This record gives sequence, structure tokens and C-alpha cells, in this order.
Amino acid sequence: MTDFTLSDGRKVKVCDSSSAIADQVCAQVAAAGKAAIAAKGAFSLGIPGGSIVEALSKLPKDSFDMSKMHIFFCNERIGEFKCFKNATKNLVEPLGVPAAQVYKVGEGAPEAVAEAYTAMLRGQPDSVCGKTASGMPVLDMILLGTGADGHVGSLHPNKSEIKQTGEGKPILSINEGGKTSVCVSMDFIRAAKKVVLTAAKGERSEMVARASAATMEPTTFRRRWSMLPTHSGSVTQTASRDTKTGTLWTRTSPDAAASGISLV
Repeated sequence: MTDFTLSDGRKVKVCDSSSAIADQVCAQVAAAGKAAIAAKGAFSLGIPGGSIVEALSKLPKDSFDMSKMHIFFCNERIGEFKCFKNATKNLVEPLGVPAAQVYKVGEGAPEAVAEAYTAMLRGQPDSVCGKTASGMPVLDMILLGTGADGHVGSLHPNKSEIKQTGEGKPILSINEGGKTSVCVSMDFIRAAKKVVLTAAKGERSEMVARASAATMEPTTFRRRWSMLPTHSGSVTQTASRDTKTGTLWTRTSPDAAASGISLV
């Protein structure tokens, strides 16, 4: 593993395989879970679907007390529930997370589903999900994917959902082409104590270079996986060479106003 530091002080660790990156994702979750449970008796994790959740299948069962983990969903297609199914397969069942602590998105009109999920989050005890002074729910950790266009989770450039940033809504409804879903807002993401973003495939190299604000050319990322912070705090960037390229950012938020993860 090679370590170096970007011009703005962010630390980088270069790994040798995509498997090593999965190990790093698990290490991030393990450390956050252990710290949260020690501090307040519970660990709240917000997850999407896809490979970042699949990587958690490598999380050792003894990383922390899994009975104290609470799982929330950062986006979900209503009626299909792919994120819920992926989490059940790779995280919930293998690790023995209590079913009552896996907060599945409901069914119905997207606006009503978003309101119900918001109410559920705000109704959690502070040990599970804290609140900012303005009432924004605060998770211990959020995992999200990104796209070549810079979208984060289901927040796409110039779409109505990202334009609602600043309105204080935790959960947003989406209704496009007859397909309905819900997703977390950028306000909700920024409020989390720690955020991890991933990007896969070489087509995201331009976005990675822009988002990292690094002094390296986009081609540097074309044959690598990488992990980097998007906040000026003390966090870690990790990269690994692989034909399936990608990036993973982590950011530790000292308060609800922490910025830096918006790629749009």
C-alpha cells in the first residue's frame, strides 16, 4: 500500500486490488459502528443498493454488536425494493441484524411514502438517529454511489431533487415516467456524521478528478479504485489499481453545515 497526500492535506492510500477496497469499506463501517455503539449504544447506517452494499458481505460478524445496528435506505424504487433485497442478502441475514431494525421503504404514492419515511426517521430515539437544531435527522454513517455526471445517490445534476437542497426536507419523492421512488436529500446527507461515496468504472475518471480537486490528471484514475475525503477533516483516501475502476470518498462531518460532498 502506497500513501501520499494531496495539496489540500487529504491523505491517500493506494491499494492493489478491488478486494482491498472492499476491505477498506468494511473497515470504515466497522470503525464507525464500534465508535457509535460505545458512545450511545446504537449504530445507524444509511445504505443504497449496488456494489457498495455487496462489499459489506465481507464485514466480519464480530466487528461490533450487530444487534445494535439500525439500517436505513437512502433510495428505493417503490414496489421493487431492490435496495432492501440487496441489503437482506448481503448484510442483514449474514450478520444477524434484527429485522425490526431494518427500515424498509413503504408502498403508495411517492409523496406519502417520503412523508412516512421522514416521520419514521424523526421518531427514532436520539441514540439511534440524532437531530440537528433544525430537526434534520442525523445518521452515524451514510454509504452512497456516484455517477459519471457527478450524481450522488439519486440526486442528479439540474434535477428537481438537487434543486431542493436547502429546503430542509430529509426524504424526497421522485416520479418520472411512471416509475416512483424516494431518496435522501443533500441536506440529509450533509447532516450525517460520516459519509462514504463510491464511484466505479473508468467513465467516472473525469468526475473523480474534478470532485477530488487533485493536481493529477483524470487518466490517473482510469485504472484505479480510490477512496478520498470530501471534507477538510481528518479522513482517508484509498485507491487501488483494477480494470474495474472507481472511487470512494469519505467525509467526517463536525456539524450539519459540513460541505464538500456535493458533486453536482
